[in-house]
Amino acid sequence: MKIHGDEGDKHGSPAIEKAFDRESISYPNDLGYFLSDIWDASETKTKEEVQKYFDELGEWISTTEKTKPNFGALHL
Repeated sequence: MKIHGDEGDKHGSPAIEKAFDRESISYPNDLGYFLSDIWDASETKTKEEVQKYFDELGEWISTTEKTKPNFGALHL
């Protein structure tokens, strides 16, 4: 897997972390385990089923990003 030229394993490491860090995107700590499970499942599931899993992960990342605290005045 390649993201912005960075390679990653089936956990997405380190490519996904680097991409999210560059964009200051918060994501669930155990995202990599779910990515790995999806890649394993892709061997026996349909493209539509696999896409559904990735869509759910996208929603989870979005929820994580939307619910992070905003300490704007503290410049964290």
